[in-house]
Amino acid sequence: ARVARASERADGWARLRLRPLGGREVLVRPGTSDLGTVWGTFARGYHLPPPELGAPDTIWDLGANIGLTMAHFAELFPRARVLGVELDDENVALARRNVAAWGNRCQVIHAAVWTRDGDVSYRGWPGGTSNYQVTEAGDGTSVRAVSLAELVREHGGPVDYLKIDVEGAERELLRDGSGWAEDV
Repeated sequence: ARVARASERADGWARLRLRPLGGREVLVRPGTSDLGTVWGTFARGYHLPPPELGAPDTIWDLGANIGLTMAHFAELFPRARVLGVELDDENVALARRNVAAWGNRCQVIHAAVWTRDGDVSYRGWPGGTSNYQVTEAGDGTSVRAVSLAELVREHGGPVDYLKIDVEGAERELLRDGSGWAEDV
C-alpha cells in the first residue's frame, strides 16, 4: 500500500493519508489488526470486483470492519452507493469516520449479517480486533442480526457487487438464496 504519511494519534488512533483514497485520511488503531487490514485492502486488493463487472452502482460490504474497503469502493466507483454492515460497535464508529469523506454515498449499518433476523451474541477471538465468533445468547455482546433477505427488503436492490467477509459464516449465508439472490 502506498501510505503517504502517518501523523499523530487522535483519541488513540493513528491518522494515515492513503494515495489509493486520493490522499484522504483514515484512522486506524495502533497495535491492532487494523494495519493488516490496510495492507490487505490496498496492497492485496482482495475485495475488488472482477474487471468484467464494470462500474457497479450499488455495492454491499458485509463485514465492513473499519470501513477501508467501503472507502476504496467509493473512491474507485464515484457513482456507486456503498452499504456496509458491521457487528462490532467500535469498528462501526471507526468505519463511519473513515467513510465520512464520501458523504451520503456510504452508509454503515450496525448489525451482524446472519442466517435469520433477530439478535445474536458475539465475542472477539483472543488477541484479535477484527475476528469474531457468534456465541450462545448472553455470552458476549448482543447485536441485531439481519438476514440477506431483510437487507434487500430494507435497502432495496439490485446489488451489483456483494463482498462478504463474515468470519466463516459465508457458507451458511449463501446456502439459502430465497428472498435476496435475484436482487444481487
